[in-house]
Amino acid sequence: MVIMLPQKGIENIQRKSSVISIAITLLLTIVLFGCSHGRGSLNLSEAEEHLRLKNYDQAIAGYRAHIERRLSVKDRPSWENPHFYLMLIVDIELARNNIEGAEKALTEAQEKGVDATLIADRWRSFANWFEQRGRPREALHLLQTHRELDPLLFDSALDRLAKKIVTLEEQAPPELPAPKPPKDMESF
Repeated sequence: MVIMLPQKGIENIQRKSSVISIAITLLLTIVLFGCSHGRGSLNLSEAEEHLRLKNYDQAIAGYRAHIERRLSVKDRPSWENPHFYLMLIVDIELARNNIEGAEKALTEAQEKGVDATLIADRWRSFANWFEQRGRPREALHLLQTHRELDPLLFDSALDRLAKKIVTLEEQAPPELPAPKPPKDMESF
């Protein structure tokens, strides 16, 4: 099924995507600078340094340690959800093509109450990961599975992927029929 969106619908999707990007940047700024002093900053600084150096396992360990340390702070701000840092782990795992690790971290983030907008954004990143690797059907399935998180943006991506799949199918060479056995072999 192909869903056609009017130009105005596409513009609304693009605006919403821009708002999401701004919100993510703002949230990152608040969380990083809001949590960068006092107890818990050492693991975060170390994780960021490891990430910069592309020491991904150490960066992930640092982010996980930071999460645990922030969870143990009794007077942390009520708006702070330390599990937000799982989103950075998702990004690291996707960047190093560890789809299972990324999915595990994203599922954990979703279970731990990370904002649904951020979760939806990362599922779209997953879909892009599959699409960039020539696996549009897997991207389509993933977006269909998680569509309820953001129907408007997911529907736009689903429409685009469905069109891409149809185009690929139309461009594919026709399948040849299976060869028939020689007449003298038909009795076997």
